[in-house]
Amino acid sequence: MTNTSNHKSSSAEITIAARGGNSKRPRSNTMLKLDWLAERVRKVESIKAQVAAGEYRTDSRDVAKALLGMNPDRIKVLEA
Repeated sequence: MTNTSNHKSSSAEITIAARGGNSKRPRSNTMLKLDWLAERVRKVESIKAQVAAGEYRTDSRDVAKALLGMNPDRIKVLEA
């Protein structure tokens, strides 16, 4: 058998393209969601490791702002 120049892309070529290479087609929403999910899992695992090691620290003001859903500009007015 001979290879022809108009063969279909192999799964390896598609995988490389999906990871940010020169893709011939746009990435699907599923791939974008999977990338987001993988990044989220890595971030959570990193935070869990820091908490277990006693190295994770947060600013209590930032936590309070997030819990109250307050605008940072409004906080400055209230602190003044």
